[in-house]
Parts: sequence; C-alpha cells; structure tokens
Amino acid sequence: MVTGSTVGFFRHIIKASPGTLITAVLLAGILALTVGIDRAPAGQAERAANAPSLLDTVFAETGNTITLNVREAYLQDVLSALAIKMGANIVLLDSKPVKVTFKVENVSPRRAMELIIQSSGLSYLQSGSVIIIGPADKLQQNFFNHMALTRFDTRYIESDEIQNMINKLGIKGVKTIIKDDNPHAIWVQGTAQALDKVRELISAVDIEKEPFEEKQSRFFYTLEYTAAGEAAEKLKQFGFGDNVKAIIGEGDKFGRELLVLCPKDIEGQVMSALDAIDMPVKKTRVPLLTERGENAHQRLNATRHLLSELSGVPVGSLHISRNLGSRDNPLYVLWVEETPDKSQLLKNLVDEMDLN
Repeated sequence: MVTGSTVGFFRHIIKASPGTLITAVLLAGILALTVGIDRAPAGQAERAANAPSLLDTVFAETGNTITLNVREAYLQDVLSALAIKMGANIVLLDSKPVKVTFKVENVSPRRAMELIIQSSGLSYLQSGSVIIIGPADKLQQNFFNHMALTRFDTRYIESDEIQNMINKLGIKGVKTIIKDDNPHAIWVQGTAQALDKVRELISAVDIEKEPFEEKQSRFFYTLEYTAAGEAAEKLKQFGFGDNVKAIIGEGDKFGRELLVLCPKDIEGQVMSALDAIDMPVKKTRVPLLTERGENAHQRLNATRHLLSELSGVPVGSLHISRNLGSRDNPLYVLWVEETPDKSQLLKNLVDEMDLN
C-alpha cells in the first residue's frame, strides 16, 4: 500500500500529448493515478480536450520563441499546452482548479512555464522529461525517489504481456506490479521516471491486434557484447527510420535486453543489423579518478573494490598507478581496462558518488 505521505500530493498530471489528461485521486490511503480521460470526473475531460484548442488560439510562434496571451484560463490547461510545446510531462501537485491571466512575448516555452508558475507562487523540480510543479514547501529534493501507485488501462494488449515486458526490460524504479481483475488493466508502483517509462512502453505496444500481428513484429534481443543504450543508438544509423523502434529500461542503458518493434517484412534485416552491432569490442584503458595526499593509495583501493561491487566489473580490471607525485605529496590514478560501455558505466558511478 502506498500512502499519501509516501508519495506526496499528486492531484493532476498533465501529459504531453494532445487531449490527454491523467488524473490522480486519493482513496482509502492509496494514491491511484488513473490514465485516460474517458474515466475523468465531469469537467476534466472538457478541460483536457481544451488544451489543444488553447494551444492553437493563444500561442504565436516565431522560430524557437512563443507569445502567450491567456485570460481567465485554467492553469492546468495552460501547462498542458506548454507541455506539448516542450515535449515534457508536467505533474501539478495539490492544485485545485485555478484560473490565471497571463501575457508574455517572444520567450521560449520553458521560460513561459517558469514565468507563469512564478506568477502563481509555485516552484518546480525536473528529472528527465518529468517536471513537478507545486508550492515550494511541498517540493522535496528526493521527490523523484517517492513511490506512486498507478493504474494503466490498455485497449488491445493484455496485462500479462505488459507485465512480462516490464520484467524483461528490468525498468529501474518499478517496485511492484499488480494485475487487475480486468485483463486490460495493470497497477504499477514506482518512481515518477519509472512510471513515465511504463507509459511510453504501453503507448508503443498497445496496438490493434490483428493488423499488428499481420504486419508487425515484436521481439526481445539479448545482447552479449554491447550495452542496450549503445545498440539502440547504433540501430538508428542503419536507415530504418521510424519503421523500427528499440526500447530499453529507464536508467538501464547499460543493460543487455532490447525490445524491438518493426514491420515483419524487415525483421530479418533488423536482426542482422543487431548481430552486426553486437560484436566483441576491444578493451581500452581509461582513467577514472585521481587521489592526492596521505592515504591516497588506500582510498583508491577502497574505491576500486566498491566500484567493482556496484558495476560487476572484475576488480582485476581496475588498476592503481604508481606514485606520480612526490614522497611528501603522493599522487595516484585509478584506471580501468575494459570495453567502452563498462568504462562509461564506471565513470557514471564516479560522478554519481561525487568522487571527483
């Protein structure tokens, strides 16, 4: 069970796609985020549908800037229109329907968002494409680590298939998956980023069954030598365009599982491309961290073992240089001899632990 104190104070989530509003309600101590406007309370579906028309009538574009002029418009609608322009998902915390009057000229969509939330006495946090807006006292720096319980409704694909895909991809931040009595509904508990990734996955695979099975192929490809994120990027260079989509777990670009969607008539070509991508990679030597002063060697040795435990890279691949400084002021470098993807993983861990 996820309580309101655990997940914060979600009230409205504004999705960056026209005509879609995701509402959140607190019932029996469980925060339920219900996706889709067909079940939205009276009035919310109309406001959601109003976002595209608001986008058309109050925006004027000049290059990368916009002019925005709204009078007595719902804040949710204005933010929804801005979310579309920004390609983001905007989450509005603990907000009753509020009308705003606002005018700004020749600014970027992000700057317009910042100005309008400042004029409403609000602040925001961002992680990836998810932007959380609310009163400053309710925004916590660890907000994105909080768990929310969300119900996802599908039109064509059943919840068993979605659960298998989530498990196979190993989407980081997903804690619990609960199947509903309805085979076309599934509850997922996870962080804001994880839920956004699940939403992206469902959007990609929830396609009408017969045409999909006749013309489309969906398969998992297990990589041996190449990280999933790198393979997905390299696959784009083969010229398949929008016909091929490769999905990886959120925060798991160094994983080895890739979900691929493509037309059946080019499945063999896509598989051959992935085979060509997933070839043994030559190891390179990369410096990771420098330590200076007394006990520098001991500190690097402790860091070396910790990085090995966190990354799975053998401790034997991590090396400490000889003293590059003086006897009074010793200097040592920790370096790794590994494939580029594993070296990058180690560099990311060093940055995340703020060891530099």
